Amino acid sequence: MVIAVGEPSLRAQLADKTASHHLALATLIHPDVTVTECTRVGPGCVLAKGVYLSCDVTLGSNVYMQPNASVGHDAQVGDHVVISTFVTTGGNVVIGDRVFIGMSAVLQQKITVGNDAIIGMGAVVFNDIREEGIALGNPARVMRNNDEKRVFKSL
Repeated sequence: MVIAVGEPSLRAQLADKTASHHLALATLIHPDVTVTECTRVGPGCVLAKGVYLSCDVTLGSNVYMQPNASVGHDAQVGDHVVISTFVTTGGNVVIGDRVFIGMSAVLQQKITVGNDAIIGMGAVVFNDIREEGIALGNPARVMRNNDEKRVFKSL
Protein backbone atom coordinates (compact mmCIF):
# COMPACT_ATOMS: atom_id res chain seq x y z
CA MET A 1 0.00 0.00 0.00
CA VAL A 2 1.29 3.47 -0.94
CA ILE A 3 -0.20 6.80 0.09
CA ALA A 4 0.04 9.15 -2.89
CA VAL A 5 -1.45 12.42 -1.64
CA GLY A 6 0.33 15.66 -0.80
CA GLU A 7 -1.83 16.78 2.13
CA PRO A 8 0.06 15.90 5.34
CA SER A 9 -3.04 15.61 7.56
CA LEU A 10 -4.71 13.32 5.03
CA ARG A 11 -1.50 11.25 4.76
CA ALA A 12 -1.69 10.79 8.55
CA GLN A 13 -5.38 9.80 8.46
CA LEU A 14 -4.81 7.31 5.64
CA ALA A 15 -1.78 5.81 7.41
CA ASP A 16 -3.86 5.31 10.56
CA LYS A 17 -6.66 3.73 8.56
CA THR A 18 -4.19 1.45 6.77
CA ALA A 19 -2.70 0.34 10.11
CA SER A 20 -6.17 -0.30 11.56
CA HIS A 21 -6.72 -2.81 8.74
CA HIS A 22 -3.37 -4.48 9.55
CA LEU A 23 -1.86 -3.40 6.23
CA ALA A 24 1.71 -2.18 5.84
CA LEU A 25 2.80 0.86 3.89
CA ALA A 26 5.40 0.21 1.21
CA THR A 27 8.58 2.28 1.16
CA LEU A 28 9.44 3.42 -2.37
CA ILE A 29 12.91 4.75 -3.15
CA HIS A 30 13.74 5.71 -6.74
CA PRO A 31 17.06 4.22 -7.97
CA ASP A 32 18.42 7.76 -8.48
CA VAL A 33 18.08 8.67 -4.77
CA THR A 34 21.20 9.20 -2.65
CA VAL A 35 20.91 7.87 0.89
CA THR A 36 24.21 8.32 2.70
CA GLU A 37 25.62 6.42 5.66
CA CYS A 38 23.79 6.17 8.96
CA THR A 39 20.59 7.57 7.45
CA ARG A 40 17.31 6.00 8.52
CA VAL A 41 14.21 5.98 6.32
CA GLY A 42 10.93 5.16 8.08
CA PRO A 43 8.21 2.87 6.74
CA GLY A 44 5.89 4.15 4.04
CA CYS A 45 8.26 6.83 2.73
CA VAL A 46 8.21 7.77 -0.94
CA LEU A 47 11.48 9.25 -2.21
CA ALA A 48 11.31 10.54 -5.79
CA LYS A 49 14.09 10.82 -8.37
CA GLY A 50 17.05 12.96 -7.39
CA VAL A 51 16.34 13.13 -3.65
CA TYR A 52 19.49 13.53 -1.55
CA LEU A 53 19.69 12.55 2.12
CA SER A 54 22.96 13.50 3.77
CA CYS A 55 24.58 11.55 6.62
CA ASP A 56 22.76 10.80 9.85
CA VAL A 57 19.34 11.93 8.61
CA THR A 58 16.25 10.36 10.19
CA LEU A 59 13.02 10.32 8.20
CA GLY A 60 9.87 9.41 10.11
CA SER A 61 7.12 7.27 8.63
CA ASN A 62 5.06 8.14 5.57
CA VAL A 63 7.28 11.02 4.39
CA TYR A 64 6.91 12.10 0.77
CA MET A 65 9.96 13.77 -0.79
CA GLN A 66 9.40 15.11 -4.28
CA PRO A 67 12.09 15.18 -7.02
CA ASN A 68 15.43 16.84 -6.29
CA ALA A 69 14.70 17.70 -2.66
CA SER A 70 17.62 17.46 -0.25
CA VAL A 71 17.95 17.18 3.51
CA GLY A 72 21.20 18.16 5.23
CA HIS A 73 23.23 16.14 7.73
CA ASP A 74 21.94 15.21 11.17
CA ALA A 75 18.40 16.34 10.33
CA GLN A 76 15.26 14.85 11.84
CA VAL A 77 12.07 14.76 9.79
CA GLY A 78 8.81 13.78 11.51
CA ASP A 79 5.94 11.61 10.30
CA HIS A 80 3.60 12.38 7.37
CA VAL A 81 5.77 15.26 6.10
CA VAL A 82 5.69 16.50 2.49
CA ILE A 83 8.91 18.03 1.16
CA SER A 84 8.29 19.49 -2.28
CA THR A 85 10.56 19.55 -5.29
CA PHE A 86 13.86 21.46 -5.05
CA VAL A 87 13.57 22.06 -1.28
CA THR A 88 16.95 22.31 0.45
CA THR A 89 17.56 22.09 4.18
CA GLY A 90 20.76 22.76 6.04
CA GLY A 91 22.16 20.40 8.63
CA ASN A 92 20.69 19.78 12.08
CA VAL A 93 17.20 20.82 10.99
CA VAL A 94 14.26 19.41 12.97
CA ILE A 95 10.95 19.15 11.11
CA GLY A 96 7.86 18.18 13.10
CA ASP A 97 4.95 15.94 12.10
CA ARG A 98 2.48 16.74 9.29
CA VAL A 99 4.59 19.61 7.94
CA PHE A 100 4.31 20.82 4.34
CA ILE A 101 7.31 22.52 2.72
CA GLY A 102 6.56 24.19 -0.62
CA MET A 103 8.76 23.88 -3.69
CA SER A 104 12.15 25.57 -3.75
CA ALA A 105 12.02 26.59 -0.08
CA VAL A 106 15.37 26.80 1.71
CA LEU A 107 15.87 26.15 5.43
CA GLN A 108 19.03 27.36 7.15
CA GLN A 109 20.88 24.92 9.41
CA LYS A 110 19.65 24.34 12.97
CA ILE A 111 16.07 25.43 12.20
CA THR A 112 13.13 23.80 13.99
CA VAL A 113 9.76 23.60 12.24
CA GLY A 114 6.82 22.77 14.52
CA ASN A 115 4.06 20.23 13.90
CA ASP A 116 1.40 21.11 11.31
CA ALA A 117 3.40 24.07 9.99
CA ILE A 118 3.39 25.17 6.36
CA ILE A 119 6.38 26.74 4.63
CA GLY A 120 5.37 28.42 1.38
CA MET A 121 7.10 27.90 -1.93
CA GLY A 122 10.30 29.85 -2.34
CA ALA A 123 10.47 30.77 1.35
CA VAL A 124 13.92 31.30 2.83
CA VAL A 125 13.79 30.27 6.49
CA PHE A 126 16.36 31.74 8.89
CA ASN A 127 14.43 31.27 12.16
CA ASP A 128 12.36 28.57 13.83
CA ILE A 129 8.76 28.19 12.65
CA ARG A 130 6.27 27.61 15.45
CA GLU A 131 3.75 24.79 15.55
CA GLU A 132 0.88 25.46 13.09
CA GLY A 133 2.69 28.51 11.69
CA ILE A 134 2.28 29.44 8.02
CA ALA A 135 5.58 30.99 6.91
CA LEU A 136 6.06 32.86 3.64
CA GLY A 137 8.67 35.08 2.00
CA ASN A 138 12.35 35.91 2.03
CA PRO A 139 13.14 36.10 4.83
CA ALA A 140 10.28 33.82 5.85
CA ARG A 141 7.87 35.20 8.43
CA VAL A 142 4.92 33.51 10.09
CA MET A 143 1.87 35.24 8.60
CA ARG A 144 -0.88 33.34 10.42
CA ASN A 145 -1.82 30.03 12.02
CA ASN A 146 -2.74 26.81 10.29
CA ASP A 147 -5.79 26.41 12.54
CA GLU A 148 -7.43 23.90 10.18
CA LYS A 149 -4.22 21.84 10.10
CA ARG A 150 -4.57 21.56 6.33
CA VAL A 151 -2.52 22.85 3.43
CA PHE A 152 -5.11 22.55 0.70
CA LYS A 153 -8.40 24.15 1.71
CA SER A 154 -11.77 22.79 0.60
CA LEU A 155 -13.82 24.92 -1.77
